[in-house]
Amino acid sequence: MSNIRIWAADVNNLSDARYFAAMGVDILSFKCVNEVDLLKILAIKDWVEGPKIALEVDDMEVSSHTQHFINKLQPDIVLLSPFTEYPSLSNTIYTTTIYPDVDDIDFQIIKFSEFLNLAQFNQIRSVKHNNIFLDGPLTNEQIATITKNDPNIGIVVRGGEEIKVGIKSFDELDEFFDMVNG
Repeated sequence: MSNIRIWAADVNNLSDARYFAAMGVDILSFKCVNEVDLLKILAIKDWVEGPKIALEVDDMEVSSHTQHFINKLQPDIVLLSPFTEYPSLSNTIYTTTIYPDVDDIDFQIIKFSEFLNLAQFNQIRSVKHNNIFLDGPLTNEQIATITKNDPNIGIVVRGGEEIKVGIKSFDELDEFFDMVNG
């Protein structure tokens, strides 16, 4: 099991879901845009135990279509953009933001596309919020620092496409999990 919280995003096949569940991730996250996706996610959900299930919603508002997916999937978490307007939902609602300066949300996923410099990394580490996940490239040193010193910070990893159905290489992810599991 991991020493830090890990969110597995963009899970779109059973290989990813089973691998991430076996590695002890805390959350498996899916995007669902049509009924085929919904059926696939429901089937995957039946195959894995352990992680919470999250549904990522990119819409600017929760439509009846999206509400249908939420009702059928019954995810533990519905991940909304900070700009999404939504009706009251029975699920836990977490939102995402780009920068950790919003106090009225349950949860923050800090997204970045380039490596953080030391000042940026330390600024994020100084935020006193209990539910922060970093979604972007991190150096091995930054991962080691988070693992040893920052229990309030988690890391987002991402699923990907299979080479063929049921066949996938997890070499890069194995290195990451070896590092965080000590």
